[in-house]
Amino acid sequence: MGLDSYWRRRSGNQIVEANDVKLPRELQLVGGMFSDHGDGSFRGKVYAPFIKAATNVDIYQDVIDNDVVKVMAERLEKTEIVRRPYDISLQEFEDLRTMFRTYADAGCCLVGWW
Repeated sequence: MGLDSYWRRRSGNQIVEANDVKLPRELQLVGGMFSDHGDGSFRGKVYAPFIKAATNVDIYQDVIDNDVVKVMAERLEKTEIVRRPYDISLQEFEDLRTMFRTYADAGCCLVGWW
């Protein structure tokens, strides 16, 4: 099952785009047909096993609210890189940390689409 993950904000009962969030640098995460490389979205399917192991949160959810995203960012920052069995590069690991921290601080939630 595929998963694309999108960074959004809550506005009342609606979920809206978070176009004003600026990343500190260009990220090199895997994108998909309908997702970017970390700037607003990413191919969640590729990183779901690693994110689950590092944060204890499964990103196969409709919406992960900002309070949980903040905890995920903190856990990623405390995680040591373990490449096997996840097969992610050091660059991807650092990009995941940067992306989660930036969007957590911007008040965003993570929306899954599969």
